[in-house]
Amino acid sequence: MGESPVKSLTPFYRNLAKKEVGENAEHVMAHLTSFKRWLAASPHLKIPQVDTFLLSFLRYAHYDHALAQRRIDNFCTLRYSDKHISPWYEYPKLDDPRLEKYLNAGIFVPLGFMDNGMYVILIRLASWSPAELDQVAMRAMNNMNFERLLFDQRCQIGGFTLLIDMAHTTMEQATQWGDFKHAKSAFKLMQESSPGRVKNLIFYKETKLFDFAFKLAEVWLSEKMRNRESSPGRVKNLIFYKETKLFDFAFKLAEVWLSEKMRNRVTRVKDDINKAFKKIPGLKDVLPLEYHGKNGTLEEALARCNRELREFYANGNVLQDIAVDESKRPSSARNYIREYKELDQSMMGTSGTFIKLDPRD
Repeated sequence: MGESPVKSLTPFYRNLAKKEVGENAEHVMAHLTSFKRWLAASPHLKIPQVDTFLLSFLRYAHYDHALAQRRIDNFCTLRYSDKHISPWYEYPKLDDPRLEKYLNAGIFVPLGFMDNGMYVILIRLASWSPAELDQVAMRAMNNMNFERLLFDQRCQIGGFTLLIDMAHTTMEQATQWGDFKHAKSAFKLMQESSPGRVKNLIFYKETKLFDFAFKLAEVWLSEKMRNRESSPGRVKNLIFYKETKLFDFAFKLAEVWLSEKMRNRVTRVKDDINKAFKKIPGLKDVLPLEYHGKNGTLEEALARCNRELREFYANGNVLQDIAVDESKRPSSARNYIREYKELDQSMMGTSGTFIKLDPRD
């Protein structure tokens, strides 16, 4: 048994791991040994045995091995076998001019750690030009940028805060971001396989239409409306006709994020970033000056991201050889496939957005 990855953590992150994911430092290697034993008994999976990466799934699952097993199986299967998602993991070479263009655009910008241990990522929707980078290339490089953070134990323990800047987003960009096929696959990837733990989601400078759609979803998905505690009117169905792509994207995003568990993690600040600073202490210290922060300029953040990404992938992509052989999948793991494939028909709705209310009404 090798040296425990926990030994490289500071006392702060060891204590945070105990609080956030129920980690007992003395038991981590035993958990890893058990997890690797399960992987060895899963002939359909080919995955590098990198302790820090495997720990991301155990920590996501709070060391519930059944959940960690299902999630890493889904991660490998979606990455290798899904016809829409697999191309998002075909990362460009470091000398590919598209990568430099992507990094200079600043679409997905890792910023750094707050004092509470969380890692902050800035997502700038308007910085992506579909004419210069197609949807698949953009998402592949977003994954390339994000995946390196999954190897950082501090990110696994502290989780992520995402700040989504919607300023100057055009209708074309909104249409592309909310494209049904890609948005559905992205939500499926996030919900069913990613070991990244998103603790806060902040919308900044969101449009009035986005805000309206999100609020509407917030109301209709609330427990109060589900239980009909106010109006005596018996609304059986709610149908939206010819809604815009941005409205549809906002409504679907709200459906994912407005569960009781996630509701308190969403902050919509419009033009007032101070609302986010009040809710999340330490955020100001990590954001660049352009976002009223104290952490240098956006240009400096982009240069840092460029350097860190190239350093991480200088010796190749350790996960590029992940593979799944469905002919060898044991019956005990077949339910993993069914669980997320069933989302295809229900998660993102059909043409239009249709909400069926409680049949007991």
